[in-house]
Amino acid sequence: MSVEKNELKKMAKDLVWIQDKLKEDTLYEWDRDELVKQADKIRMDVVLKGYSVDLFVRYMEEYPMLSVDEYMKWIKE
Repeated sequence: MSVEKNELKKMAKDLVWIQDKLKEDTLYEWDRDELVKQADKIRMDVVLKGYSVDLFVRYMEEYPMLSVDEYMKWIKE
């Protein structure tokens, strides 16, 4: 597997995690601001590094449905 695909999957996983955290009602405003900055950075990295946005979105859709074992295989594919 290419390093680029692996990096794109990791960024997709990270953005899914951030989006889930942003849905929490108990999140402090400064934590929310920091998470929004991290999410923006990930999105910009996808674009600036020339990654396929469609592939990135597909990875974001795949990630939440994976078990731990499936994730370990998925991230290495």
